[in-house]
Amino acid sequence: AIFKDRAYPVVIQFVPLTFNPNSENQIHEFKQENKWEEGTISSAQWIKPPNKRTDQQRAAHLLVTFKNPINANEGICNGITLNKNRLQAKKNKREPIRCAKCQHYGHIARECTSHRDICANCSEDHRTSKCSNRNRRCCISCKKEGHASWEQNCPEFERRCADLDKR
Repeated sequence: AIFKDRAYPVVIQFVPLTFNPNSENQIHEFKQENKWEEGTISSAQWIKPPNKRTDQQRAAHLLVTFKNPINANEGICNGITLNKNRLQAKKNKREPIRCAKCQHYGHIARECTSHRDICANCSEDHRTSKCSNRNRRCCISCKKEGHASWEQNCPEFERRCADLDKR
């Protein structure tokens, strides 16, 4: 059996794009500024790939993975300093995987064993892109009218998110 170290991912919001998470020097200065020991951070990367940015964009969200829950929690509670600026940090919230074919959670369309497509808007037997009843909202996951399967206010989606956050 292989044991993996526990990881504590934190999203640092609105980090100036002048910061380079691939630069060992900048990561070292970042750790020093926050009084973190060497080895505290296992990785740092931009959430959105740089090639997807707009020309006017000056800041982005950075995903920093800590090896230590104390440092992660301190950053979330007190903020994180970068170049003498205090930045907000939050726990990286994971979302459940939902199949685009059958709309059920726990797998993706490529792995789906369903023989039919279910519309994410109205829960009827057709592809979402072919839906002719776009004003009807019915969720296949919780079997309720009023919201679509893709909406984040679905009680089943919220329950599954909460389950993932407990881990």
